[in-house]
Amino acid sequence: MKNRFAKGSFVALLVVLVGGGGGVIHVNKNFIDYPVYETAALRVLNGDVSHLYDLNRNSPGGYYYPYFFALAFIPFAAMGPELGRWSFLVLFFFCYFFVLTFSLRLARPSSSISTSFGFLGVLILLSTYSFNDALMNANIGLILLVLCIAAYKIADKSWALASALMAISISFKVYPVIVLCYFAWRRDWKLVFTTILLTCGLMFGLPMVIYGYTRGFEIVSNQHFVLSHFGNHWPYDSHVFQNIPATAMRIAELLHFNKNQVFNASLVFSGIIILVFYSKSFFLRNADSDRGFQDKMFVISLALVPMLVPVSWYNMGLFYLPLLSCIVADAFERRERFTVISLICYVVFYCLCTPDIIGRPLNYWLAFRGLPFLGIALVVLDFCRQTFRKYQGNFICGKFTG
Repeated sequence: MKNRFAKGSFVALLVVLVGGGGGVIHVNKNFIDYPVYETAALRVLNGDVSHLYDLNRNSPGGYYYPYFFALAFIPFAAMGPELGRWSFLVLFFFCYFFVLTFSLRLARPSSSISTSFGFLGVLILLSTYSFNDALMNANIGLILLVLCIAAYKIADKSWALASALMAISISFKVYPVIVLCYFAWRRDWKLVFTTILLTCGLMFGLPMVIYGYTRGFEIVSNQHFVLSHFGNHWPYDSHVFQNIPATAMRIAELLHFNKNQVFNASLVFSGIIILVFYSKSFFLRNADSDRGFQDKMFVISLALVPMLVPVSWYNMGLFYLPLLSCIVADAFERRERFTVISLICYVVFYCLCTPDIIGRPLNYWLAFRGLPFLGIALVVLDFCRQTFRKYQGNFICGKFTG
């Protein structure tokens, strides 16, 4: 009976996501960034790459991704507006369920939860707002997450394929380079260096191979200019960015500090966080490998992405799904007070403090003060705390003893 109820609840949630606000409605009314991808891909297909980027940045809806993503999007653009949109929607749902399945498998070793459908239903509820935001904007962050996870899953069998997957993800958007730091920590040097070479080839070399040096260099220059000036239309202190840099800037503004200096300091601080996160185990670890420890470190590396990237929309909260899976499983298994409190804060501040639920004025007031960020930060802190307690010998002594 319990399994039937859990399975029924899971199917009901899928119906809501596909047929309700998250699926059909967004494809027909929103899918905000899809026309941007489509226009860019058609320009590449037609050879009109000189107009690929809006160098004057006249509107926020301009194309501001690397050239390679426009090239890769050609199959969807060639399908036509309707078929292309629906095909992209199907891709989104396959990516979402891939992440859900990966998250469930991560949680199983540390939990006695027997009903997979019920557990997946909980994960869907915890990530509905992020997934809905991804669909509304047609943001490709979910696809990048899948590429990173796939690289992790295949790395032990084929470092070359894993390198290709990581290079593609970085060449679509730059920020998955944070996840590449995990493979450097694991000392998969062939994977790391091959990824760097492939990324340089896709982002800089490929335009010159296709169009020749002069025109290719023009594309690369335009690409660099637009990517480096992204904050012109989306200020880094926007209240929708719930991350360390944006939150620090907004708090600085409330305290009448120079928020630009705080932004620069937050970027340095973010780099220090990455170094501290990996350094102890990196310099002292031995050659033995413990899969559980590696899984935890990879999950944290995923969580670092939306916390550290200056422009991280709510849909990038999907990078937290594997971490949330482990936290939820631990809450069911051990019911530790801090874990339960952190999950409650995540639900209240990150999931429920949305314009549609509490209204825009209150949402803006809370988001500007970083309450949603606090909600997710507590969950990440709790996961790091649990990981350190379970594998403290690994962190302190640099050995895989877990």
